[in-house]
Amino acid sequence: MSVEVAAQSVTYVGNQSICQALPTIANVGLLGLGTGYERTGSVIGVANTCREPRPALSQDFAARLEPIRQRLVELERRQRETVSAFFVNQLAMAEFQARAADLEKQRTALEGGLQAVIAASELKPQISLAAVGAFAVTGMNLLSYSLLRFGVGSDTGTQSGVF
Repeated sequence: MSVEVAAQSVTYVGNQSICQALPTIANVGLLGLGTGYERTGSVIGVANTCREPRPALSQDFAARLEPIRQRLVELERRQRETVSAFFVNQLAMAEFQARAADLEKQRTALEGGLQAVIAASELKPQISLAAVGAFAVTGMNLLSYSLLRFGVGSDTGTQSGVF
């Protein structure tokens, strides 16, 4: 890890971590006292930037992802068009609901396919910021990958997959 802090009370605010070598588990780990997910104390991680380089993808893996990515982009475009048509009264409520449900079914199927492709690949899950405590509050973080937050609390405004 680039940063690992374990204490009864952790406050991590306004920091920038730029990781040149991908971490094994997480770039930044903010941990209450204890072991595993059985931790005590409080953890606060707000307004931090955790940036890691993207892993190099094999050409085969990238080729398998491209059709899924294109379909997800197309679904997102169709969703925007559907919402816009509803707002300017070009779609009745029933038609809007039917289209939205259909788009969600398609997205769920594609996301399942994406998870299968990723599970079959050599990629390991990457976590930019891990906050684990009995009480964990995160927010307004900019992350290359994802947030792992365990404990009573909330997350507001964190953006994943930014870099």
